[in-house]
Amino acid sequence: MEEGHATRSQKWRLARLGPKRRDDANRPRPIIACLLRHEQTRQLLQAARTHSPFRLDDLEVRLTADFSKETSERRRAFLDLRPRLRQLDMKCGLFETARMWITKN
Repeated sequence: MEEGHATRSQKWRLARLGPKRRDDANRPRPIIACLLRHEQTRQLLQAARTHSPFRLDDLEVRLTADFSKETSERRRAFLDLRPRLRQLDMKCGLFETARMWITKN
């Protein structure tokens, strides 16, 4: 198989969210992309962070991970810890899942 060509099972699944908007015709609807491999998702999100803001035909394109409700709640729980850790001269961050890393400066 040539590089750049995908088999039927390797293609992305794309879906638009919600109905077309009548009030603001210039505002596009969100699109959900389901990628075959986690590594593809990680690379795409890393590229989005590196090349932000990304523009396509004069529209700003934003890419974010779509976490489950449970994962989002677990990630939100870490937000209160971040200022306290910085006061203690520690660096911290979140992995894509709801796991925190902490290092001493």
